[in-house]
Amino acid sequence: MTLPVKHLSARVPWHDNKWNGTYCCNVLDNSFCRILPRIDDAKNPDTEPDAENIAEDNFPPCIAEKGTFLSPYEYSRPLGHAWKDINPLYKEYLPGKYLHKAYSFNAVPFLWMMKGNAKDGHVSEKAEIYGLDYKVELEEEIDQKLGFEGNTWVQHPENQRVMLDSFFGCLKEQQSLIFFYAKHTPLSEPNERIIVGVAKVRKIGAIQYYEFPAGYKGYKSYPWDRCIEHTLVANNQDGFLLPYHELIEKSQVEEIDLKEIAVLAPDFAQFSYASELVEHDTAIDSLWRMAESLRKSETLLGKSFKKELEWIDNEISRIWDMRGAFPGMGPVLSAIKIKEGNTIAWELEKHIRATDEDLLKTNPWELLQESLSDPAKFLGIRGKEIFNATNIRILNSIPAEKKKFYQLLSRIQLSNEQAITIIEEHADLIGDIQTILSNPYLLYEKLRNLFKGLISFNQIDKAVFPPLKMREVFPLDTESRMTDFLDERRVRALSITVLEEAADEGHSLLPFSDVLNRLSMKESAEDLPINEDILQVQAEEAFYQEEINLIKTDSMLFLKLQRLSNLKRIINQRINKEINQKKTYNINHDWNEIVKQYFLDAQKEETNSETDEFEALARREKAESLRVLCNYRVSVLIGPAGSGKTTLLEMFEQIPEIKKGGLIKLAPTGKARVKMGHNAKTIAQYLYPSKRYDGYYGVYLTREEGAKDSSARNIIIDESSMLTEEQLGAILDALGPMDRIILVGDYRQLPPIGTGRPFVDIVNLLKPEIFENPDVRTGHGYAELRQIRRQKNVTGNERKDIVLSKCFGDEPRKEEIETFQEIAGSLESNSHLRLEKWYDSKDFREKFEQIIQEELNLDPEDIVKAFNRTLGAKDIGNYQYFNYDYSEKEIENWQIISPVNGYGYGVKEINKFIQTTYRKNFIDLAHNIKDPNSNYFSKRKIAKPKGTDNIVYGDKVISLKNNRWRDNQWIRPSSKKADALNYFANGEIGVVTGEFRGKKTNGSGEPKIEITFSTQPGYSYSFWPNELKEDGKYPFELAYAITVHKSQGSGFNKVFFVLPSQGAILSRELLYTALTRQEEKIIILHQGDFRDFIRFAGTEASATAKRFTDLFYLPEVKEIEKKYYDARYINVSERGERMISKSEVIIANCLNKYKNDIRYAYENKLTLLSTGRTIKPDFTIEHLGTGRVFYWEHLGMMTREDYRQKWEKKKQGYIDDGFVVFTEQSGDAEKVLILTEENPNGGIDSQHFDEIIRKYILS
Repeated sequence: MTLPVKHLSARVPWHDNKWNGTYCCNVLDNSFCRILPRIDDAKNPDTEPDAENIAEDNFPPCIAEKGTFLSPYEYSRPLGHAWKDINPLYKEYLPGKYLHKAYSFNAVPFLWMMKGNAKDGHVSEKAEIYGLDYKVELEEEIDQKLGFEGNTWVQHPENQRVMLDSFFGCLKEQQSLIFFYAKHTPLSEPNERIIVGVAKVRKIGAIQYYEFPAGYKGYKSYPWDRCIEHTLVANNQDGFLLPYHELIEKSQVEEIDLKEIAVLAPDFAQFSYASELVEHDTAIDSLWRMAESLRKSETLLGKSFKKELEWIDNEISRIWDMRGAFPGMGPVLSAIKIKEGNTIAWELEKHIRATDEDLLKTNPWELLQESLSDPAKFLGIRGKEIFNATNIRILNSIPAEKKKFYQLLSRIQLSNEQAITIIEEHADLIGDIQTILSNPYLLYEKLRNLFKGLISFNQIDKAVFPPLKMREVFPLDTESRMTDFLDERRVRALSITVLEEAADEGHSLLPFSDVLNRLSMKESAEDLPINEDILQVQAEEAFYQEEINLIKTDSMLFLKLQRLSNLKRIINQRINKEINQKKTYNINHDWNEIVKQYFLDAQKEETNSETDEFEALARREKAESLRVLCNYRVSVLIGPAGSGKTTLLEMFEQIPEIKKGGLIKLAPTGKARVKMGHNAKTIAQYLYPSKRYDGYYGVYLTREEGAKDSSARNIIIDESSMLTEEQLGAILDALGPMDRIILVGDYRQLPPIGTGRPFVDIVNLLKPEIFENPDVRTGHGYAELRQIRRQKNVTGNERKDIVLSKCFGDEPRKEEIETFQEIAGSLESNSHLRLEKWYDSKDFREKFEQIIQEELNLDPEDIVKAFNRTLGAKDIGNYQYFNYDYSEKEIENWQIISPVNGYGYGVKEINKFIQTTYRKNFIDLAHNIKDPNSNYFSKRKIAKPKGTDNIVYGDKVISLKNNRWRDNQWIRPSSKKADALNYFANGEIGVVTGEFRGKKTNGSGEPKIEITFSTQPGYSYSFWPNELKEDGKYPFELAYAITVHKSQGSGFNKVFFVLPSQGAILSRELLYTALTRQEEKIIILHQGDFRDFIRFAGTEASATAKRFTDLFYLPEVKEIEKKYYDARYINVSERGERMISKSEVIIANCLNKYKNDIRYAYENKLTLLSTGRTIKPDFTIEHLGTGRVFYWEHLGMMTREDYRQKWEKKKQGYIDDGFVVFTEQSGDAEKVLILTEENPNGGIDSQHFDEIIRKYILS
């Protein structure tokens, strides 16, 4: 059967030298290719020479993964069967030879070669969809010979040939496009699909063959690889690569948001499984996105991509002709229960092409109608087969209005699933047929949240606005036709698209001008010639405001999705500052005694707790915070790691009023949920039963008419900094009447992945402007813990690592910034902090290896075993063993964290370096490498390597998803099954334990694997080996190094923080999160001068400040260097100067009021003549009339003795140099020192600053 022409996606590994037949320019730095397991398993940066031509005696592992698709050279490599050494059926197979031709790649259609196992009847989904001559009985026959159950690959050669020929038969030389994409690049996160280039299919190779011994009569099979030659050849390129490499190079010297340039594939499924077919609409969408990226690149690189943009225009026009007007006809017919509906549509299309040589002359629906009375008229015998009596009855019974509806849907490129969902669900979710006919864009608008990603604006837009020639031949029905390109239905739908994309970025609304700019940048079926006037007129109409709110202020306009406005209303109904202050509970206990008794009962009383000033203050904090949580309807409990939030909540749970009302405990992530105990739930678990969470699409929903939860009167939500507005709104919507809603977390950490920053907004709503007691920061519904368990060193001073983290909090003080400068200048190392500089990846590797060995106290004479002991290995005889109830208690003693996955200093490369350097003995055991002097393999001791990271026994690992452990799944020891959590979460860190077979151990098959988690000590989860394979049910990764994002919510005794200056998107919140993970010591391995990182202490480096939200207040939009911020969250003066504190901003603005009389500079250098020391006063002020100069120092917390002592020395330097303190000056003093102090209770008195200026400077 001839299938319709399609295009091809081809997965390639990232290559830093453009896949040109050389090794990477920097093999070590390109760890992005390690996302592909075959590369990860075999890549060795030490044996691949940088930038040299690839040699046949030293093939890099990427050569079999299309890593040389632009090479001008030919290579040949053996093509062996993957099961030759593991299944007797293939043991006599000899390797074939695969020839990598110049400018080609090997395509392997993995998805097409998959089938159901024996229990699923060996069914091939692709064969069913496309009506292929695939025979189930042949698979049954061959599976019986394999000798094991569960095979999910097509094995019979006849079926293999059918599937392979059908797949490659969809590709046409010089017609089908090839989209090259990578799963991990320097511009993206792992497992995203980033398009890197496009070409045409130049030539499709023949099917490959294995070799067999002479006279072989056994079972045969085909290799799945096929050579595809493309048109990206050296002298006559037909296609192009995107300029990523040039942009990456430029980003080393200029700040560029590379993510903004990366082209994300428009359809995840069509860009998966290494090689997959791509529909015409997806090809058009891909080209549009590539054009958008090229236009941005023109600005950034200062060069023209006119040739590439013209190529895109020509290809889009050509694909439209291939696509036709009715690409969704087959799925629509299938959705209305027409047997072989896709086949009918393809056969009609084939007939039209053969007859007209053009799809723009005949409407296939007219041929369909005629075929009902004469099935053979157009399709001959085949027509009689597919137009059976049942199909004819169904088609003849369709009412006229439904027929219009189906024909409209057929203009959209749909999958079978999309067509079924729309046709079966439209009445409940969208509206009646007439409603949809009158506005086809409703298909996107109404389904976008319930079925996230099911159907896009562009899918509808291409149906409504195909090219002019197509609109003229096959016009839409009158009710569906748009009036023009700016029809209000189209503008609203595209505005929704823009605002939904912004929501994914974190914004809950956008300034009107930003929406207008984003609309003008959008690539779509026809240009959208939008301008400010048109958008504002439409935005004020009722039709537009059904979905989007227009918000006006005196100076700004904002646009906000109606669904987010509904969430805001739900959140505001529960969280009302005025009601929270007025309607409190009159609960009085001896809070100090409760705290004291808790520590006594828990045997945590310290001998110096009564006299230790720090401990006494920490307990007063907890006592006062406990009072707040018990007495207010809504409370926030905030504090950094180690401040005792968990301890306080344990006390809270035991308060009689709380126990009486009951308690719901929730967390956004599975790991945080595990830490809260058995009776806690993830937010998804809590919301799923009430249908407020859809697990398939991963969306949180509100159901205001739905049932409310009345199981308890109090709720705690931990790690609230991770909450999105959708999550919080859905929770509050699900709750019945509540006595207390308590949000817990550290708002200074990374913002949530998704819409808004509700925890930050609620904290700012409830935070008092002035605290009654500067030592204990509480207010109406506000409780803050600031005393960190590990805060003081042995001398009683604040630890330097703690001060360092405070520099990147929301309120860094001047003395903390000065301490940072001192630390950076001295490269200080002590028992809590160590700084180590590196320059490039090779330098990092050498320094890192040395530092790991020093900090983990590894004996160089026994280095491998010494390393394994840090993971919880026990030495018994010549071997080391990992067991539950010990190993899991050791693995979080140290942790490496990095902000990036890629590069030589990223998580992937560090993990592989650790594993291959210190764990090679276990890797060899897992591979069960045969002794070269023996004819036999030794008895397998441990399981084979597992997952994408080739994990082995004893490895430190992290779970990548939440998992419920069923009753029939094993826990070891079995006696712990009843008490075990029977749940392990995304982000939980564990160690691989399980079977280690000795000579006398009985056991057949592969040894079982167990994983024991640090958060669940005393038992392990037992897995079957196939459950942890690359595409297995339970995904894990190596976790010697993890990203900073994954470390959030965890604490480790010792932390190695890799801090690059290049290749990472750093923010204030990211550095704060990283610098608060350690309990005892942090080792910061920084690239370049550590002092350079102080720039991230500024508020303009805040990821939170870049989000626009309006839960309680509209944002104050401020533009700084072409970036937009909410001015309420940044410290920038009216003149645009970036400052450390809000007090400095207010002083600067007060000075600026008198700009006609005075001139000031911020942090101008001043050299003191008496000492030669250079300092930076906060402000240097010159009176323009008199020429007198004033120096203003705004002092930090003078309540701290160490800071007072430092300041007195600095002040004496001023005085020795002839400065006069402003309150002591005479009228003619030339150098006047103005001193002001931070208010320890909070609050800023701008009138006081203004009075000083008028009295002491202007007069």
